[in-house]
Amino acid sequence: LERIDGHKQELSLKFMEEQLLNRCLNQVCFLNGIQTIVEEKKAEITGTFYPGDPAGLDLKQVSFKFFPHGSETHNRGKVPVKIVFTLGEVELFSIFFKPRDAQVDANVIQIFHDLNALSLEKKSSNIDLPTYTIINMVYGNQYLSFWEFIEGKHLHGHSADEAIQGLPSSPEEKKSLYNQLLRLQSVCKFLNISDLHLENLIFTHLEEGNAQVIPIDLESIQPGNATGLFAIEPEFPSFTETEIALLEKGKASIGKVPVRFVPIPTSHFLAGLTRCDSFISMARFVNQSIQRKNYTPCIQ
Repeated sequence: LERIDGHKQELSLKFMEEQLLNRCLNQVCFLNGIQTIVEEKKAEITGTFYPGDPAGLDLKQVSFKFFPHGSETHNRGKVPVKIVFTLGEVELFSIFFKPRDAQVDANVIQIFHDLNALSLEKKSSNIDLPTYTIINMVYGNQYLSFWEFIEGKHLHGHSADEAIQGLPSSPEEKKSLYNQLLRLQSVCKFLNISDLHLENLIFTHLEEGNAQVIPIDLESIQPGNATGLFAIEPEFPSFTETEIALLEKGKASIGKVPVRFVPIPTSHFLAGLTRCDSFISMARFVNQSIQRKNYTPCIQ
C-alpha cells in the first residue's frame, strides 16, 4: 500500500509539472495569436477607442503592449489582456481584450443605453446605468471581443452592498453608490443576469464626487439565480410600462444568443491540478450538474 501511495504521489507531481509547462506554452501561443489579430485590426480598434482624431495618427508608428490579467486554469492559456497603445513614449489609450464572445454583454449594455435615453416621466429612476463600448467579432474560428478600458478598482467583501458600506467615503457618496446598485439590481434581476460578484465590478472615481459602480462581465444568464450584487436582495421600485416594454424586447434579444453554461466552478479546476485522476470526478460532477439543470447535452 505504501508503494502504491508513493507511486500515485509521483504521478501527481509529474502531472502538476506537465500542467504548469502546458500553461506556459499555451499562454505564449495565445499572446502570439493576439499580436497577429491586433495588428490586423489596429485601424478598427483605433477608430473606435482612440479619444482623439484617429485620422491624425500614423498607424505604422503606433505600437502596443500586453498585460495579461488573472491566472488561467482551464481555458488553454487564454485570459483577459489589457492592451496599451503608444506612439513613441506617449500612451494613447488602453483597451481590454477578452478571449470570448461578448454578444450578450453588448446586448445588455445596449439595453442600459436605451433605458438611460428615456425621458424622466417614462422611467422609474433618474439614475443612469453604466455604458461603455464593446467590439465583438469572429476571427477565423475564434470568438473574441475588445472592450473600452475602465480605470478603477475592485473592492473586497462578500457583496457589493457590504463593500460600499466599508468604504472610507462620505455618507453622500455611499448613498449614491447604493442607489446606483439598486438600479443595476432591478434591471439585471429582470434580465436574469447573475454572477455579479466583486471581481466583476469596477468602482471608479471614488472620493472624487462622481463615484460609479460598473459591471464588466454581464454574460452569465441564470434564471432564478441571485444577481450577486446584494447579500440579501432588496425591494426596488416597479418599472414603468415603457421600461417593461424595453426590457422584454431586450430579454428576447439576449434569448437568441447562445450562452455558456459552466458546470464546474474554477475552484474544482484548481483542485484538479493536483490529481492525475481528476478527470473521473470532474466528468461525474459535470453530469450531475447538467441533470440538476434539466439540460440535455448534445453534440452539434
